[in-house]
Order: sequence, then C-alpha cells, then structure tokens
Amino acid sequence: MKRFVAILFFVSLAITAFSQSSDVDSLINQGVAFHDEGRYDEAIDKFEKALDLDKKSVRAQYELANTFIVVGRFDDAIEYTDKIIKADGRYADQAFTLKGTALDMQNKPEKAIKTYKKGLEKFPDVHMLWFNLSVTYLKNNNYQEGEAAAAKAVALNRFHPGSNQIFGYAHYYQHRKSQSLLPLYHFLILENKSKRAASVYQVVLEQLGSGVKKKGENDITISINVNSLSDPFNAADLALGMSAVTALATSDGTTLANDYTKVAKLNASFFEALTTMKQEGLDENFKFYVAMFADLHQKGHTEAFSYWISRATQDDKVKTWIENNEEKVTKFVDWYNAYGK
Repeated sequence: MKRFVAILFFVSLAITAFSQSSDVDSLINQGVAFHDEGRYDEAIDKFEKALDLDKKSVRAQYELANTFIVVGRFDDAIEYTDKIIKADGRYADQAFTLKGTALDMQNKPEKAIKTYKKGLEKFPDVHMLWFNLSVTYLKNNNYQEGEAAAAKAVALNRFHPGSNQIFGYAHYYQHRKSQSLLPLYHFLILENKSKRAASVYQVVLEQLGSGVKKKGENDITISINVNSLSDPFNAADLALGMSAVTALATSDGTTLANDYTKVAKLNASFFEALTTMKQEGLDENFKFYVAMFADLHQKGHTEAFSYWISRATQDDKVKTWIENNEEKVTKFVDWYNAYGK
C-alpha cells in the first residue's frame, strides 16, 4: 500500500510539473504574439507572469529582454541577458547579441564591442554576433574592422539580408564602387520592399552614376578610385564608368532615378565585366558574388534582375513591367532559388 501511495505521489508531481511548464509556455507564446503586434506592455506582463511561475525560464528571460530593448528599457534588458549568459545554456549566444545591442543603444560602443567579442569567443560561428559587431564598428567610423566583421557574417550566412547590406556599406564608406554594389545587389534580391531596401536602392543608384561629371554637352569626365593597380575590380569600375558616360551623354539630367532602362544597361555592362574577371586574390565572399552575377548575366536575367531590385522604389512603372513580364521574372526567381543549391 505504501509503495502504491508513493507511486501516486510521484505521478502527481509529474503532472503538476508538466502543467506548470505548459502554463509557462502558454504565457510566453501569448507574450510573443503581443510583441509581434506592437503591444509591448502586454507582452512584458505575460513574460513576467511566466517568470513568476518559473524564475529560471531562460526563454521567458530572453523574450523579456528582447521586448525591453524595443521599449528602451536597456538596463532591464541587460539584467536579464546577464542571467542567461551566467546560466551558460540555451539562448546564451542570443543573449550576448541582445546585451551588445542594448549597450550600443545606450551609446556605449566600447562595451558593446567587448560584449560581442566575448560572445564570439564562445560562439564563433554565430553570424548575428559578427553582424552586430560590424554595425557597431561602422556606426563609429571604424570601417576596416566593420568590413572584417561583416565579411565573417556573410561567410557564415550568405542569405541573411542584413549581413549583405552591412558588408556593402562597409565598402561604400571606403569608396569602393564594385565591392559595395555586389553585396548590396544581393541584399536587394533578398529584400526589396522594406524601408531599408529603399535606402539601399538609392545608394546603388549613387554608385552606378558616381565618378562621372557632366559639365557641358560634350564635356564629361570620369574618375575611378584605384586602390591598387592589381585590384581585379578596376576593370569592372571602368566598365561602369564608361557606361555611365554613355547614359549621361544621352540624358537631360545626371540622375538615374526612374530610368530603369538605363539602370538595366549599366548593370549589363557591369556584369559583363565580371564574366572575364580574374578571381585570384578575391576572398570567398567576392568569389561567390562575382560568379553568381556573372552567371545571372550569362543566363539572360539582367533585365529581370534590374526591375526586381527596383521594386524598392514602389514605382508603378516597375510594378507594371513586372506584371507584363511575368515569365522573365519567374525564370529569374527560379534561377536564383536554384543557384548554388
């Protein structure tokens, strides 16, 4: 009889523990839903109630810290990320990312960088740590370190839009035309309907027309930033510059905005140069970009690509072209989805 009672007791404990765990998960799920809807106070309430039931729930701590960052409660966010990091278990890598973000938002870049690097000592293959490290470096005008961190992020996840964006910006800030365009183009393939996509597209247009000045009807100059005579991107930069001269010589203005035919022609000249580029000395990221965009061009997708990334403008002319050229767009998208897989 005593043994039977003991069994019932332990079964009861197991049921109670399962029920509590289920309640915690339910509260967290509700909180996540509120967060996604922008109802942050209600989200915080659910996460805190989950922690009332289980003070050691790292998932609740993580979600609470994430929401605290969104509402600007950075010290509270750091308090919970420190608990997760100390536990050294699930969510620890993401906690380093959140803590670094909170410190960065508090205008403490040195502490943020130290946090990211400490996280990378334990989790060197987490691309978001490299990505956030790059963002902090670039915000503080440390372009070389930012480039190196962004390169790591892209190498770990080439299909993460933000990593491609920050890698492109790192080169843009260092006045490297082709090296900035390639990752920014990849970003716009992956993401071309967001607010940041619109900003990236403007940078792309600037780069496409940069280095060319029109002083008069027959007075156009082209300048190229040559980092070294052996730079394999010199030829691509030159091809873009020469194409831009032609575009501007037949235009009333100096802008490529809303002139998608010219954008496509410039891209064709750029990608054509990539098909003959020597890849010696390129890192693996640029070998990937060069090979991909050269193949894109050789497969006949340059025009569709140009309009696809131009969706960032939200221009009705772009929407109309895409609707009228559905087959071209579908073939381009199918090619991209299959590329390298």
